[in-house]
Amino acid sequence: MIPPRYKKIKTASGGFGHVDICQDTILQRKVVIKRVLDIGDLPRLIDEVVALQNAKSKYVVNILDVLISDDGGNISIVEEYLPGSDLVDKKLHEADSKARYQILYQVARALEDIHRLNIVHRDIKPMNMKFDDNGIVKLFDFGLAKIEENATTMTVIGTPGFMAPELYVVPAIIKPAVDIYAFGVLAYVLATGKLPPSSPSAWPNPPVALPPGTGRAVLKCDHDSIADLIDRCLDLDPNKRPTAVEIVAALQRELLYGRRKAILVSGATVLTLNAIGKHVTATHRTHAATFLYDGYDFAITSVTGDVFVNNVDAVPGMILDGSHVITLSASGRRMFFTFDVNRPEVDA
Repeated sequence: MIPPRYKKIKTASGGFGHVDICQDTILQRKVVIKRVLDIGDLPRLIDEVVALQNAKSKYVVNILDVLISDDGGNISIVEEYLPGSDLVDKKLHEADSKARYQILYQVARALEDIHRLNIVHRDIKPMNMKFDDNGIVKLFDFGLAKIEENATTMTVIGTPGFMAPELYVVPAIIKPAVDIYAFGVLAYVLATGKLPPSSPSAWPNPPVALPPGTGRAVLKCDHDSIADLIDRCLDLDPNKRPTAVEIVAALQRELLYGRRKAILVSGATVLTLNAIGKHVTATHRTHAATFLYDGYDFAITSVTGDVFVNNVDAVPGMILDGSHVITLSASGRRMFFTFDVNRPEVDA
């Protein structure tokens, strides 16, 4: 099955098949070649092929090739090789919260990318994420992925502990919310080193409601916004869970704390806000506005006289993001400041 260009280095077992780590002798790189051992599992491999070819993301493993036997009875997929350890080995519960947020941000970006394409991974867990050569976390193993919107399954299948409560009901409706629940469990595991409590009943031990404030009390999230977000991910009601887009925005906000900058410019006058707690004041005769950077947002703290933001009256407490025009009016003679906020990338 393996073409001559791929030289086998070693063999490993996969979730539902056979995995070979090979050297691509033409492109001089390591790859992973996966195939099923049971022909009945072939549809799962095909699901993985379809999911991966659609999910072009920095945070999802890349599919490089598809190998088909001459009789068409066997299919293998060639994926990029991820040399780093999976999240099980990182012991992130011993690290600080920022290191965990960094990991969770990357996983959330992967979920944002696949959910946009109506792909539900359905097996989010630390063992299905590895670091690449650049230290980026990538999601792999799409063997349980569902691509159809509102897909259903008649089988209780997944990883106990990470399975959302709605997956224990047959037929289960597969929506992105099941990945969000597993993301919440991942956050719990990264913070504590163990799974959240589950029902003491027989396997598969469905999850139970966690006490309010678990994010703050147990997971030691630094800020209430992140603590509340994780609590919502772990809600037993799928309709109360946040979306991947919301999670990415919240974690991005936290990881960029103190790293943003705003510049006000009027002719030769340049005012810069780039330090937490710093104020600057734009003035023109008896008209003035003072701006503050609190590490998260840029806000107007005081206004004197006639001041406008994009032709709207400026008021204390107004949050500014992106680009704006600040106008200070004085008896028909106006002074204009451009207000621009940068958008740095998260280091991930």
